Amino acid sequence: MGSTSTWWRQLLLPCAESSPALARSFVRAHLHENGLASRCDDVELVVSELATNAVVHARTACSVRLAYGGGVLHLHVQDRSPEPVRPTVDRGADAPGGRGLVLVDAFSDAWGVRTAAPGAKTVWATFAVH
Repeated sequence: MGSTSTWWRQLLLPCAESSPALARSFVRAHLHENGLASRCDDVELVVSELATNAVVHARTACSVRLAYGGGVLHLHVQDRSPEPVRPTVDRGADAPGGRGLVLVDAFSDAWGVRTAAPGAKTVWATFAVH
């Protein structure tokens, strides 16, 4: 059963190869702590893809915000690049990348991109918790 309280947590991450793993650990810890482990695998996958995009494509530090309320878990990853997110068409099984946003779309209930502060963007995803 999911948590009934409303809460949020935030983590700041450097532009480093270790950031996606730190983002996954952050998500795992807070979802288990708040009784929301049922969506842990999906949220970990999505945060990993979004943090990887921040490091590899935006080439900036990022922040990960996780919030819960009203039966919905919200994930926001903000980087310091104003460049838009461009979903990549699957380039085949042998391609080394290009599936991140396809996975975000498949494992979240909804997702999108919005302009954050000047020179930054936030990619968000939501997950219903039953």
